[in-house]
Amino acid sequence: MANPLKSTLLPHLIAVLAFLFIGLAYFHPLLEGMVLPTHDITQHAGSAKEVLDFKEKTGESSLWTNSMFGGMPAYQIAANYPNSLFLTKPLFSLLTRGLPKPLNMLFLYFIGFYLLLLSYKVNWKLALAGALAYGFASYNIIIIDAGHNTKALAIGLAPLVIAAVNMALHSKHWILGAALAGLALGFQIKVNHVQITYYLAFILLAMGAAWLIEQWKEKTLSNKYIRIPVLGLSMALAVGANSGNLLTTSEYAKETTRGKVNLSKKQDNADGLPKDYITGWSYGIAETGTLLIPNFHGGGSQSNMDYSDMELHRLAKQQMGDKGADRFIAQSMYWGTQPGTNGPVYLGAVICFLFVLGLFIVKRTTAYWILAVSTLAIALAWGKNFMPLSNFFIDYVPGYNKFRTVTMILSIVQITFPLLGIIAISKLIEGELPKEKILKGLKWALGITGGIALLFALLPSMFFDFIREGEMEQYQKQQDILDLIVEGRAALLRADAFRSLLFILLSAGAIWALIKNWVKKEYIYLAFIALIALDMWPVAARYLSPTKFERENNTELVASKVDNEILKDKDLNYRVLNFTVSPFNDATTSYFHKSLGGYHGAKLRRIQELIENQIDGEISAIQNAGFSNPSLSPVINMFNTKYFIVPTKKGKIKVDNPGAMGNAWFVPRVEAFASADEEMAALSGFDPSILATTTSEFANYAGNEYGSGSIELVSYQPNYLKYEYNADKEGFVVFSEVFYRGNEDWASTIDNQAADHIRVNYHLRGMKVPAGKHVIEFRFDPPTYHKAETYSLISSLLLVLMLLGGIFLAYKNGKSRPAATAG
Repeated sequence: MANPLKSTLLPHLIAVLAFLFIGLAYFHPLLEGMVLPTHDITQHAGSAKEVLDFKEKTGESSLWTNSMFGGMPAYQIAANYPNSLFLTKPLFSLLTRGLPKPLNMLFLYFIGFYLLLLSYKVNWKLALAGALAYGFASYNIIIIDAGHNTKALAIGLAPLVIAAVNMALHSKHWILGAALAGLALGFQIKVNHVQITYYLAFILLAMGAAWLIEQWKEKTLSNKYIRIPVLGLSMALAVGANSGNLLTTSEYAKETTRGKVNLSKKQDNADGLPKDYITGWSYGIAETGTLLIPNFHGGGSQSNMDYSDMELHRLAKQQMGDKGADRFIAQSMYWGTQPGTNGPVYLGAVICFLFVLGLFIVKRTTAYWILAVSTLAIALAWGKNFMPLSNFFIDYVPGYNKFRTVTMILSIVQITFPLLGIIAISKLIEGELPKEKILKGLKWALGITGGIALLFALLPSMFFDFIREGEMEQYQKQQDILDLIVEGRAALLRADAFRSLLFILLSAGAIWALIKNWVKKEYIYLAFIALIALDMWPVAARYLSPTKFERENNTELVASKVDNEILKDKDLNYRVLNFTVSPFNDATTSYFHKSLGGYHGAKLRRIQELIENQIDGEISAIQNAGFSNPSLSPVINMFNTKYFIVPTKKGKIKVDNPGAMGNAWFVPRVEAFASADEEMAALSGFDPSILATTTSEFANYAGNEYGSGSIELVSYQPNYLKYEYNADKEGFVVFSEVFYRGNEDWASTIDNQAADHIRVNYHLRGMKVPAGKHVIEFRFDPPTYHKAETYSLISSLLLVLMLLGGIFLAYKNGKSRPAATAG
């Protein structure tokens, strides 16, 4: 007698093993001990170094780091939230870190989408095919190459959330589904990519709305409405379980470039990011063709395609060599509206064909909500190319104005297209649809997708001139080069259009063979697994191939001779400004030093305003003066920037900055200005040794003649500073440390008694101090963090109890009866 458990689990075990085998085959350099070096991982290593070193040394976690931008909270860098998802962390670690990078991310893509399709009652073989389509979607691979690990993990976990929500809405074991939805969402929030979670909400809202309409039409809402509040409760617990991160980040966001502006300089979006920044990377309307034809707009700058048959390559090779020619052509082929791109968003010709088929043959409730949210995502991805819609969302939809790079919303269609497409082929293969309906859908799908591919394969130049804005001027004296670039772009589009057409015809042929009963359905399963793999893998490999991997010892940050020279300075706390990199877009300096620069997507707004209005100008001035006149950089000096790292023809050198103000100093005078604009203007050319500026909210500190004194930093930790001073009379001290939320988060004391400090010099701390010898201490211990951790613990425990209750009820009810499905 057959073992029912074996027959149930065996297919899924086969699928899991297949995912591991395919993942290792794609990332086979891992088997040789090689690693994938990535830009963002290197940057994170620099930004997190101080906090991680402090934890390794003391066992404590610091919520503040001084390693970037003069100092900032570490909430979005390397903060620890021990109560988040309490008791379920082992499962979270298994899902996200159970395999070596980047295999862990690809496997998560596969398994997450596989489970999503299973929740829609799709045959496991088709679910495997759909998982390959999702895992090898070009954008998902490109972000792995870029080192956007949190984004990749969030995208990998998103299908698990949708699967559990689908179970909660449609399954007999809906309470278990609701609990699993909360757990999956908790995991997805924990990986800390809020923008992907925000876009996931679009899908969940569309699903929920479609379900409510369906139940209302079927007059079953009164019996099932309770599922919505229970599902809402589980998701609220998921949010609560991540309170430590979410509440501190929410508090922090108000002080960053994503919060309100301080200066009256006009900005089109005073509460949030500027509109031009939000839409800086916008998908071109015509560029949407890449969903079907990968090189529709020329690919991307990180492509490793073989361009050797191009005339342009032969010409470039003569001057640049093979590798130089490859780089030049890869960077020249893209002709879309974005400033640049690593590669296109390609969903697959097979998947696009099946998606259109699904619009005609899948149940309307499902097809319509998927079509609606997909259309919205594509239109929003157009960004500045479709500003009426973008303006509406930026101005009126809560939270939308906090995120940049609107092209990222295409992560929605990476889910919805293969979801509907695989549901469609599943319904078709399982014989659930009348032949007439199938034939109608097949004709439309083939006509639309095949027709588009054929048109651009035969007549690409009928619609496009293949020239980017500004290129006519750029190549005004090199028209022959521009002609070859245009020729190359047209050739790429034509070749990929024929490629997509081939996969569409093969897919349609497989369905036609099934309709005619020429082949068994088992062969159709295998056919679509093969078609999708052959369609997606080679395009993914254009952007992340084995050649990108390196030996592990080549990926570490290594201190240079100049770094080691600076590190000989035993001063407890000073800053470095590195001119050999883009200082405010690079965190590698922070791996070795406390840097005035850095790299972060949400830096404090006040440092950004100082960079734009003072520091950039001071950098130009001191560079022009050969770093010989420290009076030209008072703002840089007030951050105690003791060393510059400067490039020369012989390499980089260390330049001492005699103008660095030290860790703290007494000033005789404080002047209050009526506005942030006036204070900012006053910093131009001011002398920080004799004047501290502030605004009217601290006016009671101004107007006095303060005494002199001496002060020394005697103890330093990233979250704790201790100074000893001696003053002849009441004085005022300026600290070369960032002011952040005053005494609310940075508690300050004099001789263990609470003492207020204020914001001075636009972004630093200042304190009125009594005469005599005293001790000043600053501790970063934000109360919000401790409250939030309590909320996290309570929510996590309730979520676990809900999960256990769901498991118990599912066990009590025994085996599930056939349930209504969403497809």
